[in-house]
Amino acid sequence: MTKESEKVLCVEADNEFPNWQGITREIPLSFIENLVHERGKFLERGDVEDNPSFKQIIPYVLFRHKEKFFLMQRLPKHSDIRLSSKFSLGIGGHVNPEDVERESIIEMSMREFGEEVDYSGDLDFSYLGLLYDGSDAVGQVHLGVVLIANGESEKIVVRNEHKQGRMLTLSEIRQYYDEMENWSRMVYDSLTSESQI
Repeated sequence: MTKESEKVLCVEADNEFPNWQGITREIPLSFIENLVHERGKFLERGDVEDNPSFKQIIPYVLFRHKEKFFLMQRLPKHSDIRLSSKFSLGIGGHVNPEDVERESIIEMSMREFGEEVDYSGDLDFSYLGLLYDGSDAVGQVHLGVVLIANGESEKIVVRNEHKQGRMLTLSEIRQYYDEMENWSRMVYDSLTSESQI
């Protein structure tokens, strides 16, 4: 299967679709779960990658242990040239047909998390918000469900040969801000704002 023929979960963004920029907690997790259940469809990635009338659902998991977060860097050989060499706070990916056998977004996110990283400890998930970025071509076709996975240790390793990562405090992560993908900058701003600390 090629990247273009991969079936990915999407929702159609019609006139009733909420309109916002950045990360919002005002839209509850139950909204996106109902949206996926009622209006979700699987389309070939090649047909929706440049079509902003459909939003591809992306579980976006932040791994945290105490005061540190896991920061990854996509290496220059990364398959999506638009994200090549960028830093990311989020671990996740597209939802495929086999994923919907799981009952919740959190369960889908756990599968994505397990595919991307090697971590064997317990995790406690919490919902941070729904993320949308209409300012660039990547953001316009994706909708992020942002979750925080609180781990009992910081022993986490990237599985993908096209990425690397390490645990850092938010203040340490600040030096990479300008090299982060847009979503991660938005999440970082949310985490460092007074209301989210």
